[in-house]
Amino acid sequence: MIEILLKIFMENLFKLKDINLLSNIDIKKRLKSLAMLDAILCPEWEYRYFSFNNSWDKDESMASMRDGEGNEYFILFKNENIIGKVFEKKHPLSDLQREEIFKKIPKTLNSFFSEVAFSLEDTTFIFWKERKDEKWFSLPSNKEFSYLGYIYIAKLYITWAKEYYEVDFDEKTIQEIFNYSPLTEARVQKLNKTLCLDDLKEDIKEIGYCPDQA
Repeated sequence: MIEILLKIFMENLFKLKDINLLSNIDIKKRLKSLAMLDAILCPEWEYRYFSFNNSWDKDESMASMRDGEGNEYFILFKNENIIGKVFEKKHPLSDLQREEIFKKIPKTLNSFFSEVAFSLEDTTFIFWKERKDEKWFSLPSNKEFSYLGYIYIAKLYITWAKEYYEVDFDEKTIQEIFNYSPLTEARVQKLNKTLCLDDLKEDIKEIGYCPDQA
């Protein structure tokens, strides 16, 4: 019973209450930071929750989260337009709901729907922001946005990572990388003493984590 209650608490904890809170951050940098933190804490790629591919396709980059239980998000960046989907197993859209929603998405974002890897048959909601937009949009219009809380508050990532990796670590360093600070040997070692900065070269390249050049 305690494990079930803890799981319910954690699921609710990571819901974003207002999609437009994402307007307060550079979402691409934040998603790179989450992927970089996972790369440091978990050298084995297949066990990570968060990933980022800075060269997904020409002029495209892509972020993803997979929790190993079927819940996930995929977020695509193209020409300063952003679109993502979240799937929460408990709240799937029906085929008809999904088709109706997809018809309402701006045509400038249509390339998102041609990508098989995003498993769009599994969708709970779609969210997007075009270059010209000042605010975010979502369909269906939700009051809560599952799994997007990770992107907004470092403490949520810290809470999750301690539970998932079953380790304690320097929270100040987590916060620094969450805020897209430069990677240093000292920061890497504080989070994972088995790694050095050189071990992360391929991850850094794939993620495009380069605050020094920002």
